[in-house]
Amino acid sequence: MVLSNQFIKKVSRGGIRFLDRIITTDESWFHYYDPETKQQSSQWKNCNSPPPKKAKITKSMGKNMFILFMDRKGMLLTHAVPRGHIVNSEYYSKQPTEQVILHQDNAPAHTSLKTHLEIDLLGFKCLKHPPYSPDLVPMDFAVFPHIKSFLRGQRSYDLPELRQEVMNIILKMKTEQFEKIFDDWLKRCKKMCCFERRLR
Repeated sequence: MVLSNQFIKKVSRGGIRFLDRIITTDESWFHYYDPETKQQSSQWKNCNSPPPKKAKITKSMGKNMFILFMDRKGMLLTHAVPRGHIVNSEYYSKQPTEQVILHQDNAPAHTSLKTHLEIDLLGFKCLKHPPYSPDLVPMDFAVFPHIKSFLRGQRSYDLPELRQEVMNIILKMKTEQFEKIFDDWLKRCKKMCCFERRLR
């Protein structure tokens, strides 16, 4: 609640210019095949018709980690982590970033001393993120669910194909969608602060 309040104050002082300086980043696993949910594959039927037969389908064992960087205008970088690499502080600190204010959650690779030293060397400022708050991470509450909903039910056979599918989804996202994600982020922080005031 304290960090949400600090964020709101910074936005009220700096306005859109402050939001435009932020790059937010996170990583997530994408499966080569993620079957549709029951809701997505549901069919209309009348009350006398038998239910459709469905084979149980599970997610494919093939998956890949992606690291995404975005600002208020769009996606800056989509990085597919090569197989065999672990996303730790050493790997993460080598990824290219631009601009001034970096926002990331509190994953160990993001909060390690090595990562913070690298960020300091690049001259970036870091926006503090409250622990255990995925609802305040733009990638977690908006971008990853959006990408995964489009991937669901589609099959990719290798990493280049999966990377292309992810890129196709991102390229179809409009600037207005990214601006709305940042607006929603601010609204979520304001809700958190309102909740804190009610608790007092």
